[in-house]
Amino acid sequence: MVGELGALGVCSTRTTTVRCKDICDVYILAKAALQQVLALYPSAQDPLRKLATVRMRSDVERMSEKHVLLHCPLFQQSSRKFLDKISEHMEDRLFMEGEDLCKEGEKGDTMFILVQGVLNVCVLKDGQNIKVNELHKGSVIGEITVLGLANHRTATLTAQQVCLVQVLHRPILMKYLNEFPREIVTFQEVGASRLAKSGVSKSTLFPQQVLFKDCSPPFLDALCKQLQRKICFPGQVIVEEGTESQDEMYAIAQGEASVEKGGQRLGEIQQGFAFGEMAVLRLTSGQPVTIKAERMCDLQYLNCYDLETLLESYPRERERLLKVVAFMMREELAEVTDEEVLGEVPLLACMGEGFIKRLAAHLQVSVVRKGELIKGKKEELFLVLLQGKACVQIDGITLREMCEGESYGEASALGLVPCGDSAEVRAAAGSVSLYLWVPKEAVQRALHEGAHVRDKLRGTVVVPPGIHKSALASSALKHMKFSEDQIHQLLARCEECFCMADKEMLSIRQSIKQMLFMLSGKASYQKGEEKLNLVPGGSLVHLSKSTPSLRSPVIATTNCKYLLLNKRVFLEFIKAQPEQERQRLLQRLESMPGQARAPATLRQMSDRIGEQCLHAAKAALKDNMKPWDKPKARFAATLPGAPSSMQTSHVNNAPIKVASTKSLSSHEEPAQKDG
Repeated sequence: MVGELGALGVCSTRTTTVRCKDICDVYILAKAALQQVLALYPSAQDPLRKLATVRMRSDVERMSEKHVLLHCPLFQQSSRKFLDKISEHMEDRLFMEGEDLCKEGEKGDTMFILVQGVLNVCVLKDGQNIKVNELHKGSVIGEITVLGLANHRTATLTAQQVCLVQVLHRPILMKYLNEFPREIVTFQEVGASRLAKSGVSKSTLFPQQVLFKDCSPPFLDALCKQLQRKICFPGQVIVEEGTESQDEMYAIAQGEASVEKGGQRLGEIQQGFAFGEMAVLRLTSGQPVTIKAERMCDLQYLNCYDLETLLESYPRERERLLKVVAFMMREELAEVTDEEVLGEVPLLACMGEGFIKRLAAHLQVSVVRKGELIKGKKEELFLVLLQGKACVQIDGITLREMCEGESYGEASALGLVPCGDSAEVRAAAGSVSLYLWVPKEAVQRALHEGAHVRDKLRGTVVVPPGIHKSALASSALKHMKFSEDQIHQLLARCEECFCMADKEMLSIRQSIKQMLFMLSGKASYQKGEEKLNLVPGGSLVHLSKSTPSLRSPVIATTNCKYLLLNKRVFLEFIKAQPEQERQRLLQRLESMPGQARAPATLRQMSDRIGEQCLHAAKAALKDNMKPWDKPKARFAATLPGAPSSMQTSHVNNAPIKVASTKSLSSHEEPAQKDG
């Protein structure tokens, strides 16, 4: 049989010449007659159409490469094995002239590859189908649909002539993507680029999120230009619990994702919602949950570096975003009210419930990233740490660490102690800090009915005039022979505290880092087998780095005021003195009675030797002596008439220049050797 494709109307021209080699008796079926019969018997059309499809497919394979998918941009980066599997399930379809492959608006999950023929692309406008394009051999239609990123056709495709089309169904593609996971990355990139070209976009997705909804329009316009796109297939992990934060915020333009923690499903994130607000602001270092795509997800995401660059041009928006995140974090801790948090602060609890209720009305919530400033040197405020850790510092040196639930500044905010201008509070390294705070003025306004309680507390701790200075000067530090100006400088580095009766003033651990000076009240502590009392003017000074012999914390017997001086701050103060004064103070420190220090480590010894060598070099330069002049100086000292101030000493056969006793200044003392 010859010419069946022509009779079916599939081919309009002959592709080969058929010549008789002998006398042939031939039956001829005209195309018109066949079409007339098929119109009477429509059920007979399918077998003939399948036959024509097979014949056309075999003709195409003879004239071109077997894999039509190789010419499809969506599959150009795919492996041959993956294409072989897909091709086994590709469906061949034949569309006659005037037939529709698909109609605009109808649902679909298939992709079409036009193997042969021409298609008209029409869109509905004012109730009529308007032709907008033509598709020719090799065209691919529906990549976004087969990937699950769209479920409805955006145009009507009509065969302009007989068309042979290969059809790929979404379930087949997803099945083999699971078997070939390396192909997923390629399809993610291709899918994202196809979406960008198709104009499928939701520019309102990020602006409508809680984090950004109150931002200025210019900022939102600039923000949308920084957004990127990502495609995730069903079952693919978007973020994984326990891994390092990607510092990205995601919004689901299309699809659905599940939330899991410890393998347990917590819920879903629907289309239009976002996650990662804290990550994009770098307020988290790890992923607390796993988020996995349930269906094909079209994601828009924002990188933290792009956001930081943008915020440099919009500094007010940074404060707004951090405030929104702080409220979101506070809502997660909503089971504990602000009044309950304030009630846990002993000094505030004694002021009464009315005061706490009034103060809670003025509370603000804020969040800072690791290392950022919470309270500056000149600021007067009271704060309670809700989450994370913080450090109270003076000149960059940590006086004490604050943990969740601890407070700072309540005594100064109530007017019980002066506010220290030299202290600042920062979020600890590696910790995001969420805290409640209120300015001192608001605390004073809340006191208008409870001031008598504050005044009563203030009356129990009368501080004698000059006690601050005398407490330091008469303590074990008197051996240092500090000048009056140095005492004032040390007082500026102290933290003045208030403690109620029967409360802990200084723990055993804190006593390793802090020196305590009593200003008012009484306290007691256990040292060895002996119980000792602290009275105004008394002190607890232990400069050794070893564990002190305290067997109990220092407990206030009555309401107390006292100073705390951090030992590191004290040592840094000494090191900051001029060279000559610093050497004097270090010598006094080494010889301080009752302050035996732990044996120096190798690093400490090397640092000390290096410091002594540097001091000697400076002294030599001051005397206009250079290292290469030393042999001459030694030789000159042996000559008659050499200056008596220069003598030669030999230690281990090495010459050392030694100053005579006449050249020693009156206040210098020989440095004591460190054991």
